[in-house]
Amino acid sequence: ISSPPHEGVNNLHCADVDVYRKWTRDAVEALRKYGDAHVHYFHGPELYPNEFCHLMDDGVHPNAEGQRVLAKRYLEMVMPRLMG
Repeated sequence: ISSPPHEGVNNLHCADVDVYRKWTRDAVEALRKYGDAHVHYFHGPELYPNEFCHLMDDGVHPNAEGQRVLAKRYLEMVMPRLMG
């Protein structure tokens, strides 16, 4: 979703997290274009922005408080779109 230590850092395939997000977004857009209204893209940094990164003890995975924040934001941002 969000990983400040890895943002902008290329992996062995010369792709960073933003490249993978773009590929995912493009795939979702293609599926929706061809009629799949049940697939959605949620931009991770909007769901769990850097302001909450202090709640990631290892820089990647939210700790218990981070999970509560993520769950609250998921209910606010994701569920309304999924429930239509």
